[in-house]
Amino acid sequence: MARLGLTIAAADPSVAQSSIPTVPGPAHGNAGRTLAPGGSVAIVVGILRLLVRPLGYLAFVFALLALSGAARLLGERHELGFFSGRLARMVWRYPEVTRRGVQMAWVVWLVLVLIAISPLDPIASWWDEVALGAVALAVIWPRIFGGHRAGR
Repeated sequence: MARLGLTIAAADPSVAQSSIPTVPGPAHGNAGRTLAPGGSVAIVVGILRLLVRPLGYLAFVFALLALSGAARLLGERHELGFFSGRLARMVWRYPEVTRRGVQMAWVVWLVLVLIAISPLDPIASWWDEVALGAVALAVIWPRIFGGHRAGR
């Protein structure tokens, strides 16, 4: 346990050490924060992961979109365009990898549409609704009118 840098906090050194690692607690007592699964630190970390995970999914989708955009803008003849295109196609090929990020992007889009059509809309014009509709149409258009794509 010394290898992990964790210590057992106890008021009386004669007390047998527990098998659950803890972070040293207050100097006046033997209460330490539990690092075991289900402990208070684990609960806080779990809640933080739950709150931050959607942002990670969005960042992943935006990174893939940036790779695809770089490939399209630079073209196959440019080294970076060639590499980013191959990498983006390789990742987009596996829907189990991209599914959560795409779902989260649609949820964010839906929330933005609901805010845009509500009376609490921070932008007084109707251009935000038009822009959100254009984004959705740009994503859906190739699926509807793009024809049959061959599999591998």
